Amino acid sequence: MTLYDDKRCKFVLLTMVLSLAGAIVCAMIRGGWQSATVLNVVIDTMLVGYIVRHRDGLLLRLLIMAVAAGVVEVAIADPYFVGNGTLVYLRGGPFVIDSPLYMPLGWAYVLLQIGYVAWWVMQQKGTTAAIVVSTLLGGTNIPVYEALARRASWWYYQDVPMIIGAPYYVILGEAFIGLALPFIVKPLATRSPISSIWLGLALGVWTLVSGVLAFRIAG
Repeated sequence: MTLYDDKRCKFVLLTMVLSLAGAIVCAMIRGGWQSATVLNVVIDTMLVGYIVRHRDGLLLRLLIMAVAAGVVEVAIADPYFVGNGTLVYLRGGPFVIDSPLYMPLGWAYVLLQIGYVAWWVMQQKGTTAAIVVSTLLGGTNIPVYEALARRASWWYYQDVPMIIGAPYYVILGEAFIGLALPFIVKPLATRSPISSIWLGLALGVWTLVSGVLAFRIAG
């Protein structure tokens, strides 16, 4: 690993720590949609600033992929689970279809973070290790936000089996998302940024497929 890769890795890990710490603070103060918006804008701005300053092509591709996936998730996955009554967003602030505007902003950095970890592990230990790590990270990191979201007055789940506020189907579905990420990020380093859009759209569709599959298994 080069010095530059080490700097990038430390930066991405820093954003992971800060986003989790921010979510914990938002939960403690029950910050509502305003706190989610501020937190997501701050983390996304940090990522964009790093990409611009260092002209980081890999993180740029990951961000484009993550934004595209987040837009599709909000367009097709969220309406499904809001519609079946298990996912409830607290009203307030601007909405996109059935989701608060802060949701695609949040997906942008969460998918970038886990996607980068998957890419980094792949470079060090290979594809199999990356699949294992990103699956575990998807199934643990994202559900932590789900659990904090209720206390922060962002969103909550109902009428499904849960553990600490995170439904079993959400944990399983987001593990499925983590499972797919190595296959999405593997070609990013050698393809054009335009290809990142198509890969992100595919990942966005997978968020619905994985969610529905997980709901049928554990919902």
